[in-house]
Amino acid sequence: LDDTWNYTCCARNVGDERRWNTTIQVMQRPQILPRGEVLYTDERSGLRFGWRFNATNLTCASVGMPHPTWTWYRRGEQILNGVNATFQIITWDHWNWSQTWLQVTPCLHTEHFIYDEYVCKATNLRGTNESKVLFQRASVPGQPVLVSYSVTQSVLELNVQPPKQTGGMATLGYELSYTSFGGSGHWYGPVRFPVDASDDQGRPRFRIIGLVGGTGYQFKLAARSIVGSGTPYAFSILTLEATRPGPVQVSTVQRLPHARCDRTFSKQKYFDLECLTTYKHHSDVG
Repeated sequence: LDDTWNYTCCARNVGDERRWNTTIQVMQRPQILPRGEVLYTDERSGLRFGWRFNATNLTCASVGMPHPTWTWYRRGEQILNGVNATFQIITWDHWNWSQTWLQVTPCLHTEHFIYDEYVCKATNLRGTNESKVLFQRASVPGQPVLVSYSVTQSVLELNVQPPKQTGGMATLGYELSYTSFGGSGHWYGPVRFPVDASDDQGRPRFRIIGLVGGTGYQFKLAARSIVGSGTPYAFSILTLEATRPGPVQVSTVQRLPHARCDRTFSKQKYFDLECLTTYKHHSDVG
């Protein structure tokens, strides 16, 4: 098969030189190219996911000359190209190999049968070979995993992990909505966060600021993929009571020229540092 190529014959004598180009094709039954260890998001995968109104490509490739004729089947019945908007077949012949795509677009009326096993067949003068692709229905992701959270008077910070059930597609991020108990009932959000928002290097951080101290809040946390947002995980928290700052502790005192002092203050314990705005200094000159 590797001998399939362009060849040049050269004839030369003292008087002149002549060249003749030709192409040799080694005839062979189509050999389906292995799919390899690829993710289901790669169109070469033997497992593909789709959802309503989204066009998903199933593909097969082969080597072997002459180039084959490609046909696609579902449950033994040949799929015709372009009869409706559900199936579109595309074929492309490269130099010494060939590839075909079956583009599947589910709709409301085809969802009950469209998700199935599909067979592609490559046929030329030397024979036929085939490969299978499993097409499954993708769904919205499951509930994300709330590992832990910390709350102060005004700040809620979450540690969230992706859902165990992805629905077939990668989790793209999270959505967080919240409302206060005893308030107007208005829901704020959804506030969107990236997948790595809980990581040390994640930006922005998985954090909600500006909450009211001593107030109960209800939250809804959902994972989001390209298919949509999943069922939210609901939980409630109670912010800490808002209090006045405690006494300030002076860490160091450094005397400077002209009777000036440079003081370093330590932050108060047991107080929401997000709420701390400034220090006020009083001194008596004796």
